[in-house]
Order: sequence, then structure tokens, then C-alpha cells
Amino acid sequence: MAFIRKTGTMDFSRRDILRYSAATASVLTLCEATGMPVAHAESAFTVATTAGSWGEGIKQAFVTKPDFETATKTKVNFLLEANPAAIASRLVAQPASPPASAFDLLDLQYALAADAGALMDYDLDIVKNYADIAPSAQFEPRAGLKNWGANMTMPIISLVWNTKLASKPASMEDLWNPKYKAKVGLPDFGWYGHTWLHALNKTLGGTEDNTDKAIAAIKDLVKKNEAVLLQNQEQALRAFTTEQIVLMPYWNGRTFELQSKGVPVDIEYVQGTIQLHNGFVLPKATVFKELANRFVNNTLDPVLQLEMTQRFRYPPSNTKAKLPPDLAPYAIPQGIAPKVVSLDWQKINEGRARDLQRWNKEIFG
Repeated sequence: MAFIRKTGTMDFSRRDILRYSAATASVLTLCEATGMPVAHAESAFTVATTAGSWGEGIKQAFVTKPDFETATKTKVNFLLEANPAAIASRLVAQPASPPASAFDLLDLQYALAADAGALMDYDLDIVKNYADIAPSAQFEPRAGLKNWGANMTMPIISLVWNTKLASKPASMEDLWNPKYKAKVGLPDFGWYGHTWLHALNKTLGGTEDNTDKAIAAIKDLVKKNEAVLLQNQEQALRAFTTEQIVLMPYWNGRTFELQSKGVPVDIEYVQGTIQLHNGFVLPKATVFKELANRFVNNTLDPVLQLEMTQRFRYPPSNTKAKLPPDLAPYAIPQGIAPKVVSLDWQKINEGRARDLQRWNKEIFG
């Protein structure tokens, strides 16, 4: 199985118009910005993840299958949100009294929470499976943290197309082809649109400090080619299934899921491909440190990761996990590393308010 160096991910919150500083994000301003009330601190062991099929998969793979509740004599509660951005907002809003014991985030949110001083390292005496995680799936040291995060699967975003109604894409530029007018999917800023904006921007020669190139290109994609804005995974799956869209920067695992249901789609890894990093991080102030670490160890278990691969078609990150023949097509192919874009998450987070304002005013205004 091929593993790739670290790259891209999602954003924070659709209504987040603040410029976050790691040391100064406060509870009241953050909750006002996100439109969320401050959640109660954890009174029971709680796992924070996204709602819908993903959250159900997390429960089945890492709680139900290993019988975590019986093994720990502890009931597992779930804090379910629409996306990692909403989950992260709760953690950063109240780092001293987190609403959950383990948080399922993506790269931008990891960086935000780490820089805010809200996270702690894994206890490697408990998280023994960490040693078998591919190096590219272990989070790089950040903000004084060393062994603080690791992938439970290996998600990639690149161009997905309907093999019946569209041609195999050669580059991101295919999204602007007039023959796909009103048939191109675009991820909302509050999903992974912010990350894709920066991936596109770098591919076009821009930098994290100046998103002019991507803003102009996406504006053209929306205004002239009438791209369809999609806000979450379920909407995108329906859009591909009903042929509302025929081309979109989209996820490898979900593409394979659509294939299994007879939807004629495939993924092409073009320049500007994003490697996401999905895994659980632990709040420094959790009162359930041992349980949280035991849960994380489950998410890095090679057998349990294959349960996620079976459900979502994302390859596992544990090098001891061997894909059986029926799952082998889901492995990350060799040779795509040069196509993966590298992003500076700190700069992206610092420019979040600017990017969101331009997204709303210049692209969708």
C-alpha cells in the first residue's frame, strides 16, 4: 500500500468570521461567531464525531465490534455534529472544560486546536497501535505536541467523474469545461470548500497569504458554469446518484462506495490532489484520559480499521492491516505523491475570516 506525505483537509465553521489566534480565541466570541451555545463539559465519556453514516460507522467499528463498553465497564456517549468544523468550534470555545473526551477532526481543525493549546499527546503505554501507523499517517509535531494524532483511514480528495456522462479528467481545469455547465459539484466552505480553495489556489500558483487566483477561478465556476454547491456527504452522494452532478473534487472512499451501488463513477488523481488526515485527538482537560486513550487505540487497531474500510472503502493506516482481495482495489495507488498539494495550515487558519468573507461576498454575493 502506498502512503503519501501530509497535505490537505477541511475548514472551520460557515459563520465563523473571526480571525483566530491560538492564544486568544475566547469562549464568548467564538460561540457568537459560530452561532453555537457553549456546550456543557463532559459529565460522561463522550466521543465527538460527525452525524450520519460516518458517526454510525465509528460507533460500530470502534465501540460495538470490540465491545468497548463491556471491556471498560463504561457507557460511550456521542456528541454528533454536522461536520468537523462544528466539532472543533466546541473544543476551542471551552478548552478547559471540553464537551467530549475524544474529537474526530480533520487537518485544519487539528491545527487550530493544537495551536490553541487544547490538546495533549497520546499515552503510548496505552495507545500501542500507534507504533504500527504509517509515518505519513502520524501527525507531525506541532505546538509542543509530538505523538498527538494518527489517521484511522487514508482519505484522498481528487477529481471524481461520471464515466457515462463525462470524460476522464486531465486536470482541475476540467471543472470549467462548458459542457459540464450546471453539472459540477462544489464543496461548501463549511464542509471542505475552504481546504479545496487553498489546494486549487496553490495549484494555480497562489499562496496561503493571497487567494486571489482561486477566488477568481471559483467565482467563474459558479457564475458562468453554474456549479452546484453541496453542503455535506449525503447531499453529494445523492447528487452523483441522481446525476445532478457529473464532476466534482471528491473523496476516494465515497467514490468506491458509489461504485458498489452501481453508480458509474471513478476517481482520477490529478495535480492538486488533497490527502486528508482523519483521526481522534484528545483534549488536554478531559477527565477521562485513560478511557480516551483506550478508545484511540481501538481506532488504530488493524482489524478494526478494516471494518471502516469495509464500510467506507478508505484504506487503513495501520501497516499491519492487510487488505483482502475484495478490498484491494481501495488501496492508494503508487505514484500519486507528486500530485498531492502541500498546505500551511497555520496560515490558512489565520486567513479564515478573509477567505470566508470573500467566499460569501465575491463568489456567492
